[in-house]
Amino acid sequence: MILGIAVFSMLLAMFIPNYIKYNKLKKQELAQRDLFKLYYAELIHFKDNGRFTASIPHLNVELSKDYKYEIIRTSSKTFIIRATGNIDKDKTLDVWEINEKGIVFSKSNDILE
Repeated sequence: MILGIAVFSMLLAMFIPNYIKYNKLKKQELAQRDLFKLYYAELIHFKDNGRFTASIPHLNVELSKDYKYEIIRTSSKTFIIRATGNIDKDKTLDVWEINEKGIVFSKSNDILE
């Protein structure tokens, strides 16, 4: 019985950190997916209006609540959209951006830092 409890405890000790990291990675994937939604909405807005918008509500996209989304720069030919969140409630923020070319990059990775 004690051996069974010890083995179970060891399995939990191995499983729980991996499960927590998995959940954090899923939140990051969701933020990146939302950035792509905004990216495509910006391209459609540009096609319809001849310019990019600086307003997320004008894009009419449903976004996750774990991150704050903002358009940090627009010009006649470029834009950058940022997703900022704190997925593990520490001081480090998780910050991702996408540009007009559809390139997503991490400004600050909350999982790694």
